[in-house]
Amino acid sequence: MDGRAAGTGLEVYTINKSFNKANFLTRKDFIAYDKIQTFEVKEYTPEPQCKRPSFLRD
Repeated sequence: MDGRAAGTGLEVYTINKSFNKANFLTRKDFIAYDKIQTFEVKEYTPEPQCKRPSFLRD
């Protein structure tokens, strides 16, 4: 069991972003654990698009 699950540990989770820093020394996102409710992520594979009829093509 990690510290957060046991009721101890940091109040936030830090995400270090190493992309698109521009002139900044660092970029970080912070997620406050007590603000998280629930979330769901769904992934899908899109179906191939139908080809347009030749008379509609450019």
